[in-house]
Amino acid sequence: MFTSLLLLLSLSLGTETWARDTPTPRRETPKPREDDFFHFVTRPDIRAPRWDVTRMHYGQALAPGYWFTPTYTYVDKKDSGMHVSASPNIYDDDGELVWSGGEVFHGNNVKDFKVSNIDGVDRLTAVYTLNNAYAILDDGYEVIQVVTPPRIGSVNLHDFALADNDTKALVLTQDRGLVPQEELANVGCDGEQFVHWPGFEERDTDTWALTFQWNARGHIRADETLVEADCARAAWDTWDALQANSVDKFPDGEYLLSLRHSDALYKISGIDGSILWRFGGNYSDFEFDNHFPGQNDARVCEQNETHTILSIMDATVRPGEPDKSNDPPRGMTILLNTASSPMTAQELSTFDHSNHIHGRGNMQPLDGGNTLLSWWDRSVIAEHSATGQLLLNASWAAQLQHSYRAYKYPWTGWPRTPPDAYAWAAEHQQRTEVYVSWNGATEVAQWQVYEVKDSKMYPIGTHKRQGFETLMTYQGIIKEVVVFALDAEGVVLGRSARTETDVQLNPKHPTIALAPPISEALVQQQERDPLHSSNVWLFWGAVSGTILVVFGVRAARRYRWGRPRKSGRKLDSLLKISEEA
Repeated sequence: MFTSLLLLLSLSLGTETWARDTPTPRRETPKPREDDFFHFVTRPDIRAPRWDVTRMHYGQALAPGYWFTPTYTYVDKKDSGMHVSASPNIYDDDGELVWSGGEVFHGNNVKDFKVSNIDGVDRLTAVYTLNNAYAILDDGYEVIQVVTPPRIGSVNLHDFALADNDTKALVLTQDRGLVPQEELANVGCDGEQFVHWPGFEERDTDTWALTFQWNARGHIRADETLVEADCARAAWDTWDALQANSVDKFPDGEYLLSLRHSDALYKISGIDGSILWRFGGNYSDFEFDNHFPGQNDARVCEQNETHTILSIMDATVRPGEPDKSNDPPRGMTILLNTASSPMTAQELSTFDHSNHIHGRGNMQPLDGGNTLLSWWDRSVIAEHSATGQLLLNASWAAQLQHSYRAYKYPWTGWPRTPPDAYAWAAEHQQRTEVYVSWNGATEVAQWQVYEVKDSKMYPIGTHKRQGFETLMTYQGIIKEVVVFALDAEGVVLGRSARTETDVQLNPKHPTIALAPPISEALVQQQERDPLHSSNVWLFWGAVSGTILVVFGVRAARRYRWGRPRKSGRKLDSLLKISEEA
């Protein structure tokens, strides 16, 4: 297949570029509105962002699967007065919510939320930024393992990738160290300056034992950066000169590292850690007629003895810098010829976005040939066909919220919690409304409602599922109900608890108290969660050497890679120190 692809490429007349529309100027971000977020009677604690979805070509099929979108930043709840939490979320192609994980992650930011096949089983994986940890969840949305770094401050939270047929996990790391004086002088500075030296580790997904580690110090120079140095920076302040944002592995056992502050990709030897080649930036080993400033999510697609195909997300501008190119952001596939002299690179395809959006993002090839792209800016998702047509474009209505990478995967969720039901009746109208939802259940096709009388159940109706929450209306006052979840074949998947109807005299709508602001809920959670509390102390320990000494041993015992944890629904129960530690 790969040889045939190369033959076709050799006969092609040039690079094919798709959907390159004229960019539109960036508009000011409006303030968020309550309507920008979902509101549910049965789950008032969930405030997941709504999507604005546009389908361009209904005649062409979208790839099967759901969107996996973690919240990267979130609305200032204090200023907006809204009860909005950050969370990883799952949506369908219509932008309808399927699962919200705010309860599991305590309303904190999560990155790189996706489906990962570990030990032959599909799991959910996420980077939990508050605790600098990698969480693994099962199909019941329970956290079954927490993988933590060996020492605080060493982890780079951009990426969690699998390699070698999903038997190895690749995670980014960073070390703080001084910039050599020669390299510092080359960027116009003198004195002492600390820098984050990027690196990565490879670990076995069965034992989480270390199988390979690498750091840029001694291999990549700090003056390869294309980000302007701040020479007035305090000596103790750390310069992010290179910044890694993805790591992948070649079939030949070498590694691919993306450093967005040098606009370059690096092939790294899996034997001695040496740099085998650079692609992009000021020291590229390839002849290439284009560039990809501030790139993200570099992945190895295919490789043979002479050629390699890579995919990258071209942000078209480095973070914090003005856009000078006026190029639209794009996903790219690139063919590298590593057998020629000099080595060459050629664009195979580009997937551009018509709106002038920028920021971190990713590019994901999908089953059947489609491609999904996402951007941090406006949380845009775009799905393209194999021929490059833009099939779907979606963005969060709340443009102050962003998502660091979005993915699409087939997924089947079997939540271990029961469905949530609420029944309400207006006495003067003699009408009962029953609301039901089941956070994360993907197989529910219909709901069957039973009236409870004298401890016996009587069926009163079956209704098609209508999105995350379904409303069913009945004449008369039904004092108590139970709701059953059925699949498409009528098989019972679960049932709600017995729910007494909230009978009210005159209101037009159910009166449901809003969930407390997430800031208050988080404070309460942190008071109960020893690890969250310890993070606060460890922060102050960075300022006070005495406190660091006192807590250092305890912290070291807490942050171990891959300690088996007791299964539980929330992260706090898995992040506590075990009695045996």
